[in-house]
Amino acid sequence: MNEKEFLAVIHAVNKFRHYIIGFHVLLYIDHSTIKYLANKPVTNGIVIRWLILLQEFDITIKDRPGKENLVADFLSRMPKPVDTVVVEDQFVDEHLFAVTVITPMVC
Repeated sequence: MNEKEFLAVIHAVNKFRHYIIGFHVLLYIDHSTIKYLANKPVTNGIVIRWLILLQEFDITIKDRPGKENLVADFLSRMPKPVDTVVVEDQFVDEHLFAVTVITPMVC
């Protein structure tokens, strides 16, 4: 069981929650980890929470071997650069929901 691929799916679903909620989503994966975990009778609490999270969405998971998915296969085999830079994916305005109204002064 490889939980790293499963965690990547959970992260993607959480990140794109606003875009995929209410829509049917086809998810092509290289591993059948999610199907294995969904059918496993006894799991730990973290995996159960992940499976409950996935049930909130209308997701169909299809297994596609890496050889058939050429772009993802190529990207997964690219050599990693030595100087890895951490990508900051939290933006200042991402959680900004305040609106300020300024009324003009009457003379």
